[in-house]
Amino acid sequence: MEKLPFSPQGVQDLLSQIYALPQAQLRQEAAAASANFRLWLSENFELTTTQLAYLESIDNAFIAIAAAEVNFFITGRLPIILIKEEQPLVTGKDEPGDRGKLIDLDKVQKGRFSSEDGYSLAYSLIFKISYQSN
Repeated sequence: MEKLPFSPQGVQDLLSQIYALPQAQLRQEAAAASANFRLWLSENFELTTTQLAYLESIDNAFIAIAAAEVNFFITGRLPIILIKEEQPLVTGKDEPGDRGKLIDLDKVQKGRFSSEDGYSLAYSLIFKISYQSN
């Protein structure tokens, strides 16, 4: 697979490719994401040098949780969503670092019941990248 842009559409395009794979290959892809999440991201998405450096700086505990969840969601062909705010422009002196970047990981579970359809349960995994305002 060729590298895709690290964007909401890029994530959806990658998932479309992965979810079209036979189950055995899909499990291999999920296992690769789980085994080395940082490497899996860098092999599948076009990341800048700054993004790669930031990825390396993310706490290993967060990476481990994200890797396990991505494995589960890929294996189950469940939705994974990236919400990525635009990085604010910095005026004045150039500030090094992440400029207040926040990464939230939310696993959403929605239950629904109707007399027509009965009970259904849907899951989604949401990565949200935002920036703190100063």
